[in-house]
Amino acid sequence: MSIPIQIKFFREIELYQELKKLNERFKKSIHSDWKVWNTEKKILEYYYVNLVALNTEIKIEEIRCQVFKEGSGPTLSELYKDFDMGLSVPLTNLVRRGYATGDNNKISLTPDGLLMGHVINSCYKRANVFRYNCLYYLTWTTVLSLAFTSIISFLEKLSDIICKWL
Repeated sequence: MSIPIQIKFFREIELYQELKKLNERFKKSIHSDWKVWNTEKKILEYYYVNLVALNTEIKIEEIRCQVFKEGSGPTLSELYKDFDMGLSVPLTNLVRRGYATGDNNKISLTPDGLLMGHVINSCYKRANVFRYNCLYYLTWTTVLSLAFTSIISFLEKLSDIICKWL
């Protein structure tokens, strides 16, 4: 028997909510944290779009050369100038969040990392953001209605048992 809804769908919605939460948190914090988070998003999106295979080692030099080219968002020189960080902090954060494995010299993306890259890439399209929001609220509405129905059913059975007992 096959399951009609894939588990990946629910994980995508969960990662979308995590993305929204992290965006909100870092927008409110110091601007250097926001730039670090944007750097992480850019790395995840780049390697999703360029279809890097799982467990492929990505060296820091490759990230510097390919991801942060001139004219493609924050350049590496801007990162160094703003808060003398380079790429070690974003790579460490990717590993800590579970999107990659390795250290701050080379990483390998995990399935969650590639899926988060997909979610980040999809969020640039307005229709996908609308889809994620609708499906997120539809999922929670379904879960809450099932919980409410179960509680009502339990209370009805409990009242039947109490009435027979008395």
